[in-house]
Amino acid sequence: PAILTRPDDKNNGYITGIYPPFQVKDGDEFISDIGCMADSEKCNVTFRLDYRLSNGTVKNLGEWDEKFDGYLTSIRLDLSDLSGKAVEFILTVSTNGSPTDDNAVWFVPQIQRD
Repeated sequence: PAILTRPDDKNNGYITGIYPPFQVKDGDEFISDIGCMADSEKCNVTFRLDYRLSNGTVKNLGEWDEKFDGYLTSIRLDLSDLSGKAVEFILTVSTNGSPTDDNAVWFVPQIQRD
């Protein structure tokens, strides 16, 4: 499964998905491959992964700039620092200027647990 995202059709637009609270355990990892869709030659976006604590505080886990190049970027983040906390993960993709061809995809985004 993949999540195809198209940020707002305006300069510096964005799209965000917020997931229900998830109880993180030691050793959990966030894993996904990200990139621009095929034939989206003008794609230029930033992927961002944040989390929100129960008190409303939002913190960033990572940010990746992607342009159409025919390749994907693999993400593998250790979430052990969040062990014991229930957090809402927030996936965002934003345009870097013009939204032309900004067809961005998260391939198989998941929390992997041993």
